[in-house]
Amino acid sequence: RNLPIMRDTSVVQIKRTAIEDNAMLLRRLIGPQSGLCPVLKADAYGLGAVRIARRLSGQATMFAVYTPEQATELVRAAIVSPLLVLMPVWEIDRTDELYRAFVSGRLHLTVHGVDHLERIIEIAEKFGSVAPVHVEIDTGMSRGGAAAEEAGALLRRIAQHRRLRLTGVFTHFASAETDLAATDAQLARFDALLREFNEFIPDDCLVHCANTYATLRSSRFHRRMVRIGLAWAGFGLESIEGGEIVAEGEELRPAVTWSSRIVHVKSIAEGTTVGYNATWTAPRDSRIALIPVGYADGYPMFCGERNDDGATTVGAQVGVILETSRGVRRAFAPVVGAVNMDQITIDVTELPASAVGVGTEVELISPDALAPNHAPKLAAMAETIPHEMLTRLNPRVRRMYLVKPTEIESVLNPAALAV
Repeated sequence: RNLPIMRDTSVVQIKRTAIEDNAMLLRRLIGPQSGLCPVLKADAYGLGAVRIARRLSGQATMFAVYTPEQATELVRAAIVSPLLVLMPVWEIDRTDELYRAFVSGRLHLTVHGVDHLERIIEIAEKFGSVAPVHVEIDTGMSRGGAAAEEAGALLRRIAQHRRLRLTGVFTHFASAETDLAATDAQLARFDALLREFNEFIPDDCLVHCANTYATLRSSRFHRRMVRIGLAWAGFGLESIEGGEIVAEGEELRPAVTWSSRIVHVKSIAEGTTVGYNATWTAPRDSRIALIPVGYADGYPMFCGERNDDGATTVGAQVGVILETSRGVRRAFAPVVGAVNMDQITIDVTELPASAVGVGTEVELISPDALAPNHAPKLAAMAETIPHEMLTRLNPRVRRMYLVKPTEIESVLNPAALAV
C-alpha cells in the first residue's frame, strides 16, 4: 500500500471492481425492461469521468452529463455510448468537437421549453440532421425543464417535425431520499401528462424519472430507464429516510478511499491547546499526529472536535491503518482543533504508540460503510451531502484506480487492538 508522502500528500483511491460490481448489481435490480443511464456530471463527481465511463460502459444504455464540455471530454476519449446533455444547449458549431456526435445521432439534447426547442430545430436544419431529444417536464423541482403546461405543445411539435426524434421524456424528483409522499405526487403528475399526450410518444421512447434514491426506493419509479448518480460509486441507500427501499441496494460496494500519511507526532501536556483559536484543549497528556491535508484539499472546514465552550463538540474520525499481530487493522482517532488550509491534527493517545508514527497510513474517507468516516457520515457531520463531499476534493489530489485493493478490518474499540 505504497503512498508517497514527499510528492502526494494524499491520494483518492477508486476501486474499479467495486464500480463494475455496482453497475451489474444495478442492472439486475432494475431488470431487463429498464435501461441504465449513469450520470457523470462534474467529472463523475470528481472521480474521473472517462475512466468511470469505461468501467460502466458494459452496463450503460447511455451516459448523462450536464454541460457540452463534459460531453466533449467523453467524445475525445472515444466513449461510444450515446450521451445525454442535461443543460440547455443553444448552439453547436460545425467546428465544435460535438458536431460529429450530434449529426450521427449519438448526442442527445434536453428540451427545456418552446423557445429552446425552436433553437434546437435551427441547429438540426443547419446541419441537415435529425436531432435526438429528451423533453424534461418540470413536475415540482422548479429548476430546469419545461412547464407542465408546455408539455403537449412540445411533444406535438417534435412528433410532427422531420428534424426531430423524441428519444426520451423525463422528470426529476426534488426529494426522493427524504419525502416519499412528495415523490409519489410528482410521479402522479408525470404519469398524467404521459397518458394525456401518449399519442405523441413513440413506443421506443425512453421514459425516465428515477434518480439514485428513487431507483433504490421502488421498482415503480424505474420505467424505461433510470438515471444513476452516486449509486455506481456505492453510495445512496444510507441517505434514504423512511419508507420503502429495494433490499438489493444494501449490496452496493463503496468504491472510494481518501488516504494520506502521518508526517509528525508530538506529545503535549494536559491543558495544552491545539490549533487556531484554541478550540480544543488536551484533557490529559496526549499524543497528537499531523496529517498534511486540509480544507484546500477538500476536507470539511468545521469537522474538528472542540471543547472551548465548556462542552465537547464531537468531531470527525480518521481511520489509522495499523500493523498488528492479527494483521492490518483500521482504528479511529478524532480530528481535534481547527481544520487548517493544508493540515489537520488527530488525537492518537488511545492507539498503541509503537504502531503510530511518521509514515503511518490514514484514511480520511473509508470504504467501510460502517466506519465513522464513511463518506456519507463525514458529509452529514459537515452538514452537506456525499455529492459535494466528493466533488469538492481538489483536482490536484491524485486519483488512483485499483483493481484489487486490500480489505482492512475496522476496529471501533481501541482497547481491542492487539499490536
